[in-house]
Amino acid sequence: MKPLRWISLPLAGIATMAMLSGCGSTAAPTGLSSGLDTTPPPAPAHVFLSHDEMGRPLLAWDASSAPDVASYDVYLYSPDPSRDNAYLLVSTDANNNYLLPSVSTVTTETFRVRSVDGSGNKSAFSAAAIVQVAPGGGGGDHSPIDTP
Repeated sequence: MKPLRWISLPLAGIATMAMLSGCGSTAAPTGLSSGLDTTPPPAPAHVFLSHDEMGRPLLAWDASSAPDVASYDVYLYSPDPSRDNAYLLVSTDANNNYLLPSVSTVTTETFRVRSVDGSGNKSAFSAAAIVQVAPGGGGGDHSPIDTP
């Protein structure tokens, strides 16, 4: 029986051999799919002022055409130099409307809406909707959900 002989290779040679043999490959095996949904739904369209059955003002929009939309995020324009973002999240709901808050004077507000699918993917913002809310209507909460 012959004695084993050790071969000394530089580190670069070992790395090259490992790459050639497929060791350390980052490519996914063929035929397998990750199954992760990373496609955002389309942005809500046609955001407009409406009213509920009691006459209270609602911000409403066309329901998303994506079958996996789970909710809608409503954002209120509220510029503040201490924040990076001028829009605050004020509602997350499965309905395609938002009850506007009660006001004591005529108020003009700007809102944008996003669709959120079951995997948490968010659409682009809708076009801005500028609505005027008059006293005597509303009733929704205007408190931001996220903190600055």
